[in-house]
This record gives sequence, C-alpha cells and structure tokens, in this order.
Amino acid sequence: MALLSTLLLLAGLESLFRVARYDFNRTEASLRRLPPFFRKPLVPTGPVFFRRAGPERWTGRVLTTALTQQGVRTDPYPAEPVITVVYDALGFREESGQTNWTLAVAGDSFTELGHLPFAELFTTRLGQELGCPVRNLGVSHTGPLTHLHYLEAFGLTPATRDAVIVFFEGNDPEDLAREYDALATWSATGQRPPRGRRPQTSLLRAAHEAWQRRHTEPVVVPSLPNAWFKSTAGPEPVTVSTLRGPAADLPPVTLKALDEFLTGYAAFGRRHGVTPRLVYLPAKETVWRNHLTFADAPPEGWDSTRPTDLPDHLAQRCEAAGILFLDLTPILRAETDARRELLYNGLYDTHLNQRGAEVVANALARWLQPAVSTYPP
Repeated sequence: MALLSTLLLLAGLESLFRVARYDFNRTEASLRRLPPFFRKPLVPTGPVFFRRAGPERWTGRVLTTALTQQGVRTDPYPAEPVITVVYDALGFREESGQTNWTLAVAGDSFTELGHLPFAELFTTRLGQELGCPVRNLGVSHTGPLTHLHYLEAFGLTPATRDAVIVFFEGNDPEDLAREYDALATWSATGQRPPRGRRPQTSLLRAAHEAWQRRHTEPVVVPSLPNAWFKSTAGPEPVTVSTLRGPAADLPPVTLKALDEFLTGYAAFGRRHGVTPRLVYLPAKETVWRNHLTFADAPPEGWDSTRPTDLPDHLAQRCEAAGILFLDLTPILRAETDARRELLYNGLYDTHLNQRGAEVVANALARWLQPAVSTYPP
C-alpha cells in the first residue's frame, strides 16, 4: 500500500508539473544570464531564418560570463571591463536611433561583435570615418543566406546605396551549406528548421538529473593554451584550431550553394539599385600562422604548405556575378607583421578584439570612400 501510494503521488505530481508547464531548468532565466552574443537567434524571419529578440539590454563581462558557463575555470581576460550591450526592437545592435542609413553591413558574430562596446564596433567606426550612417546587421550563429535575407528584410532605406556582407572564413562555408539545405527542405515540404530550448517540465527527469549532478564530476575545459603568439612584448598564450584548406576541399554542395548565394546577392543589388559588396574576413589562425610556436604538436589539419585559396575563388566568382570584393587577409597580416600585436582575442574566443575592429574599419573606409564621395548630400 505504501509503495502504491508513493507511486500514485509521484504520478500525480508528474502530471501536475507537466500541465502547469513548470520549468525545472529555468530555461528562460538561464538563457538571460548568457550574453546575447552567445545565444542562438530564436525569432523566425523569412522562410528558414532567425533573428534575435529585441529590444534587450545586457550588462556584464561578456567573454568572462560565457567562458565560465562553458566550463573555463580560469579568467583568461582579467582586464575585460563590464559593458552594457543594447539591441533594438529587431534584435540588432543599434544605439544611435538612426532610421535611414547609406550603408548596411550584414554578417555573423564577427559583424555583431557582441563583446565590444557599441562605439568600438567596426561598423560604428566606419560610419564615423565615412561621415555617413551605417547599419549593423550582424548576428551570431548565422550564415550568408541569412545575411542576404537580413539585407532584403531589414537593410533597405531610401538612402541606402551600398550593401556589404562579411564572409567569415572560419564557419561561413559550413553555415551556408546548412542554410542551403534548410531552404531545400522548406521548398519541398514547407517545414522550417526547429529552433529553441524547450522547458523541462518533468519532475522525475529533474530528480534524475539532480542525482547525476551529485555523482558526476563537472566537465572543466582545460585552461592551458596550445600555442604562443610571438609579440613584441614576448610570447602571449593563445588557443588555435585548424587552418582552412583549399576551396577544392569544400563539398560540391557547398560550392553550389556559394554560387547560388552570389547569384542571389547580385540580383538583390540590381533589384534595389544597391551596390553589392562582399568582404572576406580570415580566421585568426590564417593571420597568425607565421607568428606561432606550439606547446606540443600543431592542431590536427594544420598544414601550412596548403594555404587556402578560398579568397581567390570568391574573388573570381564575385567578379563573374558583378559583386565588388575585398579580401582583408593581406591587410590583417600586414598589420600583424608590422606591429606584432593580437588583432583577435587570444584565448578560447575567436573574434576580433578592439584593435582588430579598428583595423577592419580603416580598411573598409579606404575601400568605400570613393563610392561615398559620390553620394548625394
């Protein structure tokens, strides 16, 4: 009888919590503690794409908070300041209140740069150097087809004359293939990809997970670097992964998706009377490769004898499609060679730091200045 009563009580409580949709994981609260920069966008837009929710304001140490939640127990960025990041109603970084801009820049986390203050974004600096308003449409966990959708849906105003998509060497080829596949599925079935974290409403599962946490050692990310950057101040600890290989190594479906993306981007420019531009942003490994010593063996796939020709491939495809192209690789390499300082975050994180964003802004300003000088006042 006691066992039966216990089972009935547990069954009743399990049903009660499920009906009430009580979230044992506090999913929403947990998500809010994570900086927006490191969250996946969850608001559906277009056939298969997503944007951030907004408006939102988050205050804290962005990199430190995210790395701590990922299991890093040391503090690799002790000098990181507390900042406040602001996202507008559409989920993009915007603090100026502008509603009419000349230039729209779309991209992934390397355009959003959610760990830097708004004043230090390369888009903010670019607008100041060019003397014209620039719209930042950067969102983490997105690829080129999403960026093209952002330009179409959110990047056009009566004043818009130029559009820039920042193509990141590190993961944009894979993100492009994933989005291309999602569009194909949507065209065939009308189904968009699932996205979001469902609340955990099971009492029994919560009890089981609590028991596991008590009897399982927490996963801790190793705190040691796997390489050192040879700076003018001496060796600086960094973490690096692999190098991007030649374009021929990309799967055929990725190359096909790339061609269709560029064709669509060129058509977007003609349709709206906007000049389409593509900027190639290399990964930190590509920029640092001649300035590293390794703690042990180089990462798997590190083959300095086969440097990527992906920028050359993109340049040729852009020229054929009528898209203006800029490769930032030689610019970032030259700056690194001359000053021997980090332009990307050194440990764990892969993104541009404040100095790197400044270099990118300067390069884009030189590239865009001739066009901006022809804009009507």
